[in-house]
Amino acid sequence: MKEIKYDLQPRLYTGVITDITDMAVVIEMNGRLGRLSLSRRMIITDEEIKLGDEVTFMLSYPEVIQKRSEGNMI
Repeated sequence: MKEIKYDLQPRLYTGVITDITDMAVVIEMNGRLGRLSLSRRMIITDEEIKLGDEVTFMLSYPEVIQKRSEGNMI
């Protein structure tokens, strides 16, 4: 696979918690960037997580490192 030279610097994003289950948290990212679903243990907080809590997080662009073979999951 051809190597792409792109500066993958993490950026600060914000969002709001829109769903909480026993195991996961869904964050609606500001700026119509979509949703992020994470395990609850990935959230750093001293208080109980509540719907509507505003969060910040660092994120870089995803990079495909290997294409999927035809018909096979890697």
